[in-house]
Amino acid sequence: RYGIDRDTFAETLLGEAATNELVYTHTDLERLEWYFAREGVRVTTSAGGGGAVEVAPPSETGFYTTNSTVTITATPSNGYAFVSWEGEVPPSVVDPYATNISFLADQPRGLTAVFKPAVTFYVSTTGLDSNNGSESLPFATLTNAVAQVTAVYNSANAYAIIIEDGEYTHGNIQINVPLTIKSRNGLDSVTLVNSIVINAGTASTAANVAFYLNADGIVLDGLLLRAASTATGRAITAVKRAIIRNCAVRNWQTANYSVDGIVVVTGGSILDRCEIINCLLRSSGGQPRYGIVYVYGNAVVSETVITNCSLYSQPGSSGSAIFASGTAVNSLLIRNSLIAKCTSDRVGTTDLTLGGAIYLSGANMKAVIENVTLAHCKDIGLGVAGLNVRSIASLAARNVLFYDNRNSSTVKDVGFAAGMAAKSQFDNCAFTAPIPAEIVGSGNVTVYEPFGGEGVYQPALSPAVDSGVGLDWMTTDATDVFGNPRVKGAAVDMGAGERSPSGPLVCSFSCDKTRDFVPTSIAFQAVADGANLDGLTYLWSFRDGKTIDLSGSDPTHATPSFTYTDAGYWTVKLTVTNNAGESASMVASNLILAVPQTLYVSTNGTAELPYDTWARAARSPLDAVDFAVDNCTILVSNGIYALNRDIILAAAVALRSVEGPEVTILDRGNQSGSRVVYLNYANTVLDGFTCQRAQLYNIQSGISSALVTNCISRQCAGSYDSRGAGARMEAGTITHCQIYNNSNYSTGGQGTWGTGIYLAGGAFANCCVISNNTMGANNTVLSQGAGVYLAGANTVLRNSLVCGNRSVRGSAGVHAVSGAAVENCTIIDNTCSTAHPGAVGLVGPGSGSVNVTNTIIWGNLFVATELNYAGMIKAGAVCTTPLMTAGEGHIDTPPTFRGRAAGDYRLAADSSCVERGIRAPWMDGTTDLAGAPRIVRKKVDIGCYEYPLLPGTFLFLR
Repeated sequence: RYGIDRDTFAETLLGEAATNELVYTHTDLERLEWYFAREGVRVTTSAGGGGAVEVAPPSETGFYTTNSTVTITATPSNGYAFVSWEGEVPPSVVDPYATNISFLADQPRGLTAVFKPAVTFYVSTTGLDSNNGSESLPFATLTNAVAQVTAVYNSANAYAIIIEDGEYTHGNIQINVPLTIKSRNGLDSVTLVNSIVINAGTASTAANVAFYLNADGIVLDGLLLRAASTATGRAITAVKRAIIRNCAVRNWQTANYSVDGIVVVTGGSILDRCEIINCLLRSSGGQPRYGIVYVYGNAVVSETVITNCSLYSQPGSSGSAIFASGTAVNSLLIRNSLIAKCTSDRVGTTDLTLGGAIYLSGANMKAVIENVTLAHCKDIGLGVAGLNVRSIASLAARNVLFYDNRNSSTVKDVGFAAGMAAKSQFDNCAFTAPIPAEIVGSGNVTVYEPFGGEGVYQPALSPAVDSGVGLDWMTTDATDVFGNPRVKGAAVDMGAGERSPSGPLVCSFSCDKTRDFVPTSIAFQAVADGANLDGLTYLWSFRDGKTIDLSGSDPTHATPSFTYTDAGYWTVKLTVTNNAGESASMVASNLILAVPQTLYVSTNGTAELPYDTWARAARSPLDAVDFAVDNCTILVSNGIYALNRDIILAAAVALRSVEGPEVTILDRGNQSGSRVVYLNYANTVLDGFTCQRAQLYNIQSGISSALVTNCISRQCAGSYDSRGAGARMEAGTITHCQIYNNSNYSTGGQGTWGTGIYLAGGAFANCCVISNNTMGANNTVLSQGAGVYLAGANTVLRNSLVCGNRSVRGSAGVHAVSGAAVENCTIIDNTCSTAHPGAVGLVGPGSGSVNVTNTIIWGNLFVATELNYAGMIKAGAVCTTPLMTAGEGHIDTPPTFRGRAAGDYRLAADSSCVERGIRAPWMDGTTDLAGAPRIVRKKVDIGCYEYPLLPGTFLFLR
C-alpha cells in the first residue's frame, strides 16, 4: 500500500503483507499493488488418431508445480505405431522419437503424440528372403527387408523391421526412407556383422559404411555392430536426423584409407545410450584421421560410453572420441557420457595444437558439455589429451569431470586456441590439479583419484561428489550413464556417474597443486561421507604419511594449508574420525613434489633426489628435467649424456652447461623419430650444449619466448619431414650457435626444407654459423634451403654465416617466403648438383618479397655455374653477382676475405664490403658474428663480420 500526497503526488509505503486476503483501513489517496508468484504451469497433451497419451502424475486441471517432474507416455492402438512428439517439446528432451519422455514443468507446454498405421517386417536366422516378411514368415536378411520397405514406402505409414535374436552378416545398407530397425530383445541379442572390405576407390563414399542413414526419422535401436575384417569402412553414417539408440559398436577397425569417423553424425542426429568400445581408426601415408565419432553438423551425444578407442599412427590426427568440425555445426550437445582411455597416437610429432579426446573446431558452434567424465585419455605427442577447443562460437561446460588426461609430457586436461578460452565457460567442473590457468567459471575443484578403482569409473568420494549444479534435464527419473538415479545426496555429482552415499565413514581430499618451487604453500580440501558425520576430527600428515602435522575438529581443519620448505617428494595422509569412534583414512604417496631452485646433473652424481647438490646430482638431464618446475635452473657438468628419449622442456626451465658445448654433449644415438631437446614452454632456455645424432630434429622450439644460445647442433640424419634437422624454430630465438653436418633426405613425392635451420612463426636467428649441411633426394621434387629455410613472415636471419651447404635438388643456401628478412649475413660457397629453383644461394618468393640488407651472396654454384639469387627480393646494400638493380647501395665487386679457402670469411682489409652497408637502429650496442662491435666506424660493413679498427696512434688536433 502506498499513500499519495494530494499536492506533490509523492508516494509513501504504508505497509505490505504476504497474504491472499488483505484487510486494511483506507486513508485518503492510496495505490495498491499485487504481486503474484507462479506456483504451477499447465501441461496439455493430445493424441493424434491411432493412440493415447498418459500423463504422470495425473492432474485434473493439467497444472503442475513449477519444476516438478512430468512424464508422458504414448501408447499406440492396435495396428498403429508411435512416430514422434510434436509441439512444444522441451529442449532438455534428447530423443523426441521415444514413446516415454520426462521433463521439468518449467513453463506451459502443449505436446502432441503422432501415430501412423504400422507396417512391420521381421528378420530371423530361420527366415527366407523369398518369404513375405511377416512374423510367421520372416526374411533371412536385413538387406532384403530394407529393400522391401523402400519398395512399398508410403509416407502415411510408419515402417519397422524387427530382428529376432542371432548373428547376421550384411554388406553396405543404404536407407533412404524413415524406418525403425530394432532388435526384439535389446542390445546383445542381435549382432550385425559387416562384411565390407573397402579399397581406396570407395573409402570416402556412401558405400564405405555398414549403415548409411539418409532420411529424417530413421531409428536404429538395440543393435550390436561388428566388422568381419580390419579392412572395413565406417559402422554408421547419418547424414539426416537419425536416432541411434541402445546400440553398440565394438572391436571395429577401419582399413588404411580415407575414413574419418567410425560413427558419423550430422543433421541433428542423436547418439543416445550407446557404446563405442575398443575401436581403431587407421591411416596410411601419414594422412590425418579424425574422430571415432565424427560430427560435421548439429548433433547430440547422450548417455553414451566411448572407451579404449584409438587413432592409430596418424601424426596430424585429433578427436580420439569425438571430433566436431565445420561451419555447419551450429549446436553440439554432449551429455551424461563417459569418455575414457581414448588415444591419439601421434608419436614422433611435436604439434601442440592437435590431439584431444574431444576436439571442437567450428566457428558457428555453440557447444554444451554436461555431466561428462573425460578421464585417462592420451595424446602420444605433445598436444591436448582431453578437451581441445580450437574454434567455437561458445562453449558451456557444466558438471564435467576431467581427470588424468595426459600427453607424452604432462597432464593436459584441456587446451585452447588463441581467444577460445574467453568464449568458454566452465562451471562446477573438476580437474586434475591444478585447475588450468585459462579456465573461466565458478564452482570448479581439483580431484585426486575420483574413481572406485583401476578401470572403474563409478565415482568414489572426492570433491566432485555433491558439488555439481542442477540442470533442467535432471528429472526425478533421470539416470546417470550407469543407470543409477542421477541425483543422490545433497546435489548432483560432477561427471557421468553418481556416487551412492555410503554407510561407513569414508574420506578423501584434494589439493590446489601437486608440484611447485620451494618454498610453496599448498591448500588442501578434505571431504567425508557416511551415515554419521557428527563430531568429525581431521588428522593430517603432510610429509611422510605418518607424523601428524595438524589435527582438530574445527571446520577450518578440513581446508588447511601447509608450507613445504624442503625439496623432495612428500606423502600426504588424511584420517577422519567421528563421535562414534569410526575412522577412515586416505594416503597419497609422493603426491607433493617440492623442487629446489637449482638442480645439478653430473656423470658421477649419486642420482639422489632432489638433485640439489653436485654430490647428489642426477646422472642424466632427463631425470632433472622430469623433476623441474617453473623458474628452475638445471646445471649440467662436462660429459657425454646418452639419451633414451627426448628432453622436453615443458616448464619454464633453464637447462645450462657449466663449461660449454665442446665438453657437454647430449647424444640421441640415431634413434628413429627422435629429437635431442624440445623447448615446449614459455621462457625455456637451452644454453651451452652439443646436440647430436637425432633423427628428426636436434633442437626444436615452439614457443616465442624460448631461447637457444651457445649450442652446437650436428649429425642429425632426418627424413623428408625433418624440416629443420639441425634446429627447427617454429618460434623463439636461436643465437650464437653452430649448425653443421646435418642432413635430411626426401623420397617419394615429398620435398623438404631447411636442413640446417628452419625458422617459422616470427623466429629469430642471430650470430649463427650454418655450414656443411646436406639435403639429399632420390626423387624429382625440388627441396628448399639446405642451409636455412625462412618459412614465415617476420622471421629474421641476422649476423649469420651460411656456407658450404649442399643440395641435390633445390636451393642450398637460404630459401625465404615473403615478409622474411636476411640482415648482415654472408651466404657463400653453397652448392647444388642436380636441379635448382632458379638459384642456389638465396631464393625469394614468387610473389611479395624477402627483405635482404647488408648481405654477401657469392660463390653459390649449380655444378660449375654461379647462381646466387632468384625470386622477389627487396634489397639494400647487397654484394653479389650479377649486380642487383632494385634497391640501393649494391655492389658486384668480389668480396675479399682473410682466408676463404680455409673457411675464414672475415673481411680482408681491402674488401669492397667494408663501410658499404646501411645502418639500422638494431645495430647500436650489438655485436657481429665474432663478438666484435657491430658498429666500429661511421658506416656498417656488409656481411656477418665487421672489419675491426686497426691498431695505431691517433692524433687529436684543435
